[in-house]
Amino acid sequence: MKRLFQVGIAVLLLCWVSGCGGSEADRQFVEYISLMHKIARAHEEKAPREQIQELNRQLLETKEKIDNSKLTEDEKNELVERHAEEFVAAAKHLTQATKDAALPKIELETSKAGQDSKPVEPTKK
Repeated sequence: MKRLFQVGIAVLLLCWVSGCGGSEADRQFVEYISLMHKIARAHEEKAPREQIQELNRQLLETKEKIDNSKLTEDEKNELVERHAEEFVAAAKHLTQATKDAALPKIELETSKAGQDSKPVEPTKK
């Protein structure tokens, strides 16, 4: 899970640095952002590992298409600026979802009087 998170962050950073532009690039960049949200939701919903891996594969393919597009630096900067707010929101969503998925939940067991709370092992669902 930690490795998956690291790969996701690396892909995000590479996309941010490389940028992209143009109408086809716009569509691909919007698809990239959409896939980031889908991966985040899959983590939040505790989807099967295979589903998350498939979404990550799609994300990487989309990233390759963006990287292989022939765009000028100005076009790349323009595209990133146009979608910056959406991209940052998707990156935050994905980061939080993967962080939450990696951390075990600690539930508190309280006495009937509501005093003396102590942590208990999380239950597996």
